Amino acid sequence: MNIAVVVFFWLRSLIFCVFLFFVFSCQPSSHKTLILAPQQSITAAVSTLLPGDTLLLHGGIYRECVKLSCTGEKDVPIVIQAYPGEKVELNGTREIRNWTKIKSNCYKAFCPQEVHQLFLKKKMLLPARWPNIDSMFDKKGWVEIFTGKDSAVFKGRIWPKNYWNGASCYALTGEKWVVNMQSVQSCNDSVLKMNSKWFNHRSAYYTGSGKGYMMKHLNALDTINEWHWQNDTVYVMLAEAPELLEGQVNEVVLSADSISNVLVKNICVFAGRAEFNNCNAVILDHINISFGTFPKPYLYSNGASAAAMRFAGTSAHCQIKNSTINGNWSSGIFMEGDANEAYNCVVSNCNWLGNGSSAIATEGKNHVIMNCDLFNSGKFLVEHGYTAHIKILYNHMYNGGYLANDLGLTYAYRTRGEGSEIAYNWMHGNWAENAGAGIYIDIDGHDFLIHHNVVWDCLSGIQTIMNAYGHQIYNNTVWNCAKAINYWGPYGSNMYNQKAYNNLSDKPFNAGNDLRNNLCVSDWPTLDNENRNFTLRKGCAAIDFGGYVEGITNHYCGAQPDAGAYEFGMPAWVPGYDSTCVYAD
Repeated sequence: MNIAVVVFFWLRSLIFCVFLFFVFSCQPSSHKTLILAPQQSITAAVSTLLPGDTLLLHGGIYRECVKLSCTGEKDVPIVIQAYPGEKVELNGTREIRNWTKIKSNCYKAFCPQEVHQLFLKKKMLLPARWPNIDSMFDKKGWVEIFTGKDSAVFKGRIWPKNYWNGASCYALTGEKWVVNMQSVQSCNDSVLKMNSKWFNHRSAYYTGSGKGYMMKHLNALDTINEWHWQNDTVYVMLAEAPELLEGQVNEVVLSADSISNVLVKNICVFAGRAEFNNCNAVILDHINISFGTFPKPYLYSNGASAAAMRFAGTSAHCQIKNSTINGNWSSGIFMEGDANEAYNCVVSNCNWLGNGSSAIATEGKNHVIMNCDLFNSGKFLVEHGYTAHIKILYNHMYNGGYLANDLGLTYAYRTRGEGSEIAYNWMHGNWAENAGAGIYIDIDGHDFLIHHNVVWDCLSGIQTIMNAYGHQIYNNTVWNCAKAINYWGPYGSNMYNQKAYNNLSDKPFNAGNDLRNNLCVSDWPTLDNENRNFTLRKGCAAIDFGGYVEGITNHYCGAQPDAGAYEFGMPAWVPGYDSTCVYAD
């Protein structure tokens, strides 16, 4: 080797050493970066992190129930994220192999842990069900049922003794507000005896005639892509013999209690929930949760809190943003506590059971739901009961009420809003058979500010149930609803100081104690409703028809504010998420 080559390699080594010294000497000595592989424990690594530290996860599947026990400091958070350019999946399943054929298209395998959901190549298979369905929101195949206090009878059906023992019976009966579930204790001829009373709370409202189905029983396993777990065995019907299926055995795969100032970023969660209890300033950014919840015996709204992602207890100033949540038997997001936020998220295909769950549910105060796309739910899209001073802004919400009745795409019951604001949203497609509204403030609601929303394809655009106190309803656009605004209440109830100004609709806007400048038109004045261009046409009647409302119509172009949600001459606002910022595989 000649001397020039030796000098070259010596200089290159020296430069590299200087580079390493510069990189590490310029970082605070107390801040470290750990890099982890799927075979290693995230929980163990997290326990060593200090404020300012970063944990990078190499791509792969982590079949671990991760418990975060680290706490950062304000402006010096702990960061846990995927290694750049790699996909990390926290997975609540176990692999199930060694399948044995029982009969044509029917197989079984040993699994000692109870299986909650079953997947073939990430596709969810359906729990054994009678009668069978074409989609999760399909009610056409449900059969007529009558429920008593603790019994059920399917019309025209006679069963062998004990045929359905241990099965789950689902029924939409009585007032049909929710689909209720009970386990079958005994079966004799046509009568199913339940383990307990149907909906112990006010059961008279929830029993009677309606429709229902059976689920989670071996006798219902009769079609391709259904499955059932019993004792220590999984049974499945498939077109071809399986080699590997994934069975969910863990409910919560990412959790924390009483931590603060932690950022979790670029993580997938499959077949499991994320739950943060009594946490502060925890940020979830670019998170994807698929099939987070499984069918459980939820009562009414209890399913709302058993969400795919929860900020629970006294959690405050936590945020989920730029994230997607899809495929849930109950709710997508639940926020409790104070000042938590869902921002720029897509939450879809929730509440496959038809109970009181929703895409996003809240309790507490000062929460924000903003710039989200929320769609496809068996009941609500946003359920914000018992939440004070919430802001629901710039969201696109559509297709709720597939499985139950008496609901709004946004809904609150006996709630003191304390100035809660529902504004600049598009809401459409409430498919409830009765009492299906866009915005629904139920009995004894107080002080909601509802303005600049566009609502269509609902039974009622806006509905306030008496007693109703102090609602302010300004500059909304409502079209193609049976009623633009609706109200009713029990005998002796009333409406107090409800104001409705500057609303634009194709039906009378006539519910309130103080009605001003509301315009009902037959010749619709916006440019192109079908393509969601709600800008007013030049010269239409809505222009300058409204009146001034402090803080609501401060910025207008003409002689007076316009009626409806869009001001002629001003830039048109568009709600919903920014697709360039949301998590994508």
